[in-house]
Amino acid sequence: MHRKKSAEPKQWTGRLVGYARVSTPEQDVSMQIGALYRAGVLEDNIWSQTVYGVRTKRPQRDLALLDARKGDVFVVYKLDRLGRSFIELLDIVNGLEKRGVGFRSLSEGFDTTTPAGKFMFHMLGAMAEFERGLIQERTRDGMAEAKRQGKPIGQPL
Repeated sequence: MHRKKSAEPKQWTGRLVGYARVSTPEQDVSMQIGALYRAGVLEDNIWSQTVYGVRTKRPQRDLALLDARKGDVFVVYKLDRLGRSFIELLDIVNGLEKRGVGFRSLSEGFDTTTPAGKFMFHMLGAMAEFERGLIQERTRDGMAEAKRQGKPIGQPL
């Protein structure tokens, strides 16, 4: 009888790539950068920026994400530093995963390089997907009710 070899666990042998962000000029990224250093991220592998308000463009984040290669681990101080919504975070982390890049959030303890961390992140993803479905359902129900009442639906012309 021939037995299959069990799959070896993935080895994360690459770099730690860090990203830090603050939202106002009065804030300082030094606390986040210090935490990234303590986690083992080298100075040359840390990307940081200040992004005001609800801006969606984050050029340094995008460059940091592009810099992360297969075997690397992308590290942030806190989940909300990476994206504005959990859906955006899921998209980013899933994109990293497809490229063979791990993800770690220091504050929340997420680490997709471990089976437990990957499980926890995907459970939160499932909850976010469920919430998104509920929002869509409520929106459709509200639009149907407005239509029944003869109220205009959609953008005014």
